[in-house]
Amino acid sequence: MRKPSILSKLGAAAPFAASSELPVATQQPRPRVSSTAIAGLSRSLDDLAADSVATLDAGIIDPSPFGDRLEQDEEALNLLVASIESEGQRLPVLVRPHPEQEGRYQLAYGHRRLQALRSLNRKVRAFVRPLSDAELILEQGAENGGREALTWIERALFAKEMEAQGLSPKTIWTTLGVDRSGLSRMRSVVDAIPAHLIRAIGRAPGIGQPRWQDLADAFARDGARNRVALIVEGNEFASLASDQKFIAILRAVEEQASRAQRLDRKEIMSATGKQIAYVSATAKGQTFAISKNEAQFSEWLAQNLPELYRQFQDRNASEASDVASSQH
Repeated sequence: MRKPSILSKLGAAAPFAASSELPVATQQPRPRVSSTAIAGLSRSLDDLAADSVATLDAGIIDPSPFGDRLEQDEEALNLLVASIESEGQRLPVLVRPHPEQEGRYQLAYGHRRLQALRSLNRKVRAFVRPLSDAELILEQGAENGGREALTWIERALFAKEMEAQGLSPKTIWTTLGVDRSGLSRMRSVVDAIPAHLIRAIGRAPGIGQPRWQDLADAFARDGARNRVALIVEGNEFASLASDQKFIAILRAVEEQASRAQRLDRKEIMSATGKQIAYVSATAKGQTFAISKNEAQFSEWLAQNLPELYRQFQDRNASEASDVASSQH
């Protein structure tokens, strides 16, 4: 039987009061909180009780060295500030002793709670636990998956951080609640789009994987980076919401690709001057399109294309043979 996870126990704990008294664990059974993202990170109640709980100055707690959020949700932060101001800190944050600076700590999770307590000039209740980099990033991913959802692109960036720490793909996709193919799509997008552009766009809460993939594909086209640079450096870009920034950039590269495609488009005319097809260059090769009013010709061409291609190959082979003979 699996042990209850640390996050489910924290979620069931009684709220912290504003005084310095430590919370007392209840003996009453509580509903278990399940999450795919925190599978494999379960801890028993005895383990939780053994953690060191400290009251720390907010000023000696540094952010996690592994960034996961692109920007702060101000509305959510304001709500949390109001809640803590009236009811106190309900849940502790998790920190580790700073690996390089004595007397300081690094945050594993609870960044919004920390910011709220800073704004209220209050002390921070924190679990203090020695964690390696890999352990810290796993705890951070568990909190994000189980409690404070990241946007798709934030999860993709965090997956890259986890990979950089040498965590296995299975550990990463379990922590983030995706499958193998989902992790592969995340990797392809963050590898294709420059990190500075992703950060310029921000969290993009309304933009999912398919549209991020569209933008990644667009970056394979010539001139896309220059076009995007003009948009980002424009006066209006900074005033846009994150989703609007994404849409502005995607539209810019798609419009550029459409114009380039029209310029590369070659019309094919019949002997009587009637347009029957056109050929255009794309990032994936040549596109051959038959006019809508030539449906019968399109069907005939589809049926006979293998034979036409064979004739083409025979002609090329014959021409190559003639060239070789003339050289002897």
